[in-house]
Amino acid sequence: MKAHCLFLILAGCLFAGCAQVAPHTRPAALDALAAQFKADAGTNRLAVARKIARLMPACRVVYAHGWLLDWAYFGKDQSIDWAHPSYRLPKDDLIAALGAPDRARSFNVGCQWDYFFWRVGRDRRQDECGLYIHCYNGLVVSGGVLKTNTVQSINIHTTLTNSVIVRTNYIQ
Repeated sequence: MKAHCLFLILAGCLFAGCAQVAPHTRPAALDALAAQFKADAGTNRLAVARKIARLMPACRVVYAHGWLLDWAYFGKDQSIDWAHPSYRLPKDDLIAALGAPDRARSFNVGCQWDYFFWRVGRDRRQDECGLYIHCYNGLVVSGGVLKTNTVQSINIHTTLTNSVIVRTNYIQ
């Protein structure tokens, strides 16, 4: 009975549009939304940023030994195919369309990683949000809207004298 209910919920989400699928071609609405995003700089543009994030390319998950072993290994048998996004969107085109980012970081570790951040305003709880875009070798591979005060990682270290050091890194 539970399996039937779960199947009906998943099927309902697929038909209702709850489960988002990344577009496979560059959406026509992206240019209009980007122009609106750029024109509304300095205002609360959270709704537009969420629409833009849904239109960003995505990369598929690749299983090394099949989904069954991935399930048996609790998700440790998968990786993301960064070299093949759902459609090609050069980072320079995106920056030209959205305007200069508020923050940009680049890392070159065997390949080029670029991270871009635009402040987009505050949500209903007055938390500041930002549009985050990730690029791999000059192509956009993912995007999303996150709260800027979200915890990225917490490191806990116990010293030899049994004192505890906690370091919290926030997304920014």
